[in-house]
Amino acid sequence: MRRLLAGAFVGLMVIGVRAGGSQSRPEMPPPEGIPSVSCMQAMALQNRMNRYFHRAVVPRMVSCWRGIRDAGTVSISFDYQRSGDQFVPRASKIRESTLAAPVETERALACLQSAIVGTGFAVEAEDKDIPAFALHWSFPVPMPEDLDAAAARIVMLDNGSGPRAGQCGGSEGPKPACSDCFFVPFASWSWCSWSCAGYSGCKGADSGCDLYPPKCVTGSLFGNIGGLVAY
Repeated sequence: MRRLLAGAFVGLMVIGVRAGGSQSRPEMPPPEGIPSVSCMQAMALQNRMNRYFHRAVVPRMVSCWRGIRDAGTVSISFDYQRSGDQFVPRASKIRESTLAAPVETERALACLQSAIVGTGFAVEAEDKDIPAFALHWSFPVPMPEDLDAAAARIVMLDNGSGPRAGQCGGSEGPKPACSDCFFVPFASWSWCSWSCAGYSGCKGADSGCDLYPPKCVTGSLFGNIGGLVAY
């Protein structure tokens, strides 16, 4: 775990896919278009949130996490509200879980809810007047002990065929839970689509989109849409 908390960069071991499509959950990559939040911006947001989780939350949750008697992935939706120069946690709930026993999923949620109390991440210049963040994050069960174990888990879930379409953070990542506006400049055509980063709501029209707060990021504890996370 020390190797994880120390932080390191691992290159593009798994090629991610920026998710999108219609307002039903897509199984295929999105149509061609330019998102309002670029791939590099989305990766920077995912890395920023993972720095927070790895530094402030993971050290407080690992002992509780070891008590979960199942294996899989748990995805949690977190609401963070701006308070002074910090975004602090409010409500959180289960989004998805591959754990077989519902009681183990609830145990994982309880571990995280306890660990995030009193934590927060800093408001940065890019946040401007953003009042809140919605984070949709996946956590592996059990927790990998080092970077080699994290990489091995992603490769194992990948099954050698590449990341599944419609996921944020490589094979370990959850389905996208955010909305973004995709557009084709020369055709003046735009549409709303599911995305790994963007906003929590989107209302589209051919000439543009209205994006609704809070700001939204989807990701996984050990991955971003380009590979393994840097934190």
